[in-house]
Amino acid sequence: MMVVNAWEGGYQAEVTVTATSDGLDGWLTRFTLSGSGITQLWNGEPQGTTGTVAVGNVSWNGALAPGASATYGFIGSGTAPVTAPAVGCEPSSVP
Repeated sequence: MMVVNAWEGGYQAEVTVTATSDGLDGWLTRFTLSGSGITQLWNGEPQGTTGTVAVGNVSWNGALAPGASATYGFIGSGTAPVTAPAVGCEPSSVP
């Protein structure tokens, strides 16, 4: 996760998912937000908006060829993380 902009009371962040040499036919990321929450998200399907959050692909960006990437972004409320939280990614299924 990379914070790309921040202001008093909010921030914008991006997460890029890159397929391994096997490619992906769907993906799901997980991370923890502490002291902030998601108010708007694009290019992904959120499961939760505070605490432990999961974001999966949408219909048009889930199938990734080997080495291809998909990026989603969100607006967070509260203070931007000083250190971006680690983002874990798991395939929904492998082609």
